[in-house]
Amino acid sequence: MTCLNQQFSNKNSVTTPLKRIARSAIAPAFLTVLTLSMGISSDIANANPLDHKRANSKPFGQNPNKTLADIRRATFPFIDVKNAIDAGYVSTVDLGAGCVSAESEGEPSQLGAMGIHFVNLAELGSPDFDFHTPSVLVYAPDPHVENCSYSTAELMADDNDCTKSLRLVAVEELIFADLWEASIDKPHWQQPPEFLGNQFYYIHDNPDTDWVDEAHGFPPHYELHIWLYDRNVAGLYSPWNPALSCPTHMQGHAH
Repeated sequence: MTCLNQQFSNKNSVTTPLKRIARSAIAPAFLTVLTLSMGISSDIANANPLDHKRANSKPFGQNPNKTLADIRRATFPFIDVKNAIDAGYVSTVDLGAGCVSAESEGEPSQLGAMGIHFVNLAELGSPDFDFHTPSVLVYAPDPHVENCSYSTAELMADDNDCTKSLRLVAVEELIFADLWEASIDKPHWQQPPEFLGNQFYYIHDNPDTDWVDEAHGFPPHYELHIWLYDRNVAGLYSPWNPALSCPTHMQGHAH
């Protein structure tokens, strides 16, 4: 989930609502302080909600299956999107984004989609990432439901059937590239963040494609999905899920 404003980029483009929110709510605070997918063990599938203390953000020495099972336990309550909202996550629909599909981001449509992102603005972008308390939750809307906006306010309303058409599919961490660079004290591309041996994807807006924002309105950043709640034939850590699609009335984010 690219450029916030001219502080991060010299690109002349329309500033989206998401960029304005990020500028006002995230950037000042940071600048001041300068699956279940294929082949995962069965104990992940049987994990239940448990209390979880914040753990080391880079548990490379741990057993991968146990680590993933622990993350699923910690995030299991968010299967109900209202629990996510109660925990401080907000729908990026509120910030000017929609349901993110590969086609809406300038990629081939056969790659599929991600879904609708719910972000914890207090955690978003930090280099101190922890998938047990992810900065982003990804929900797949029912592509056949056309009467829901999936805004935070709409989902908080009592007796709202729109919550039932959202399905938790992945957890995600997003790290702003400049903050990661400051934390490792070297150019960020020389040491991309990793999780269990999987490098994060570097995402930035391409100034030559002014019809699409490849980074969903955020500054240049690293991101990694874990599809713990939905089978993804492209891989557990793939950015796109070929089996997913977006409702036609909310296809992605553009300038």
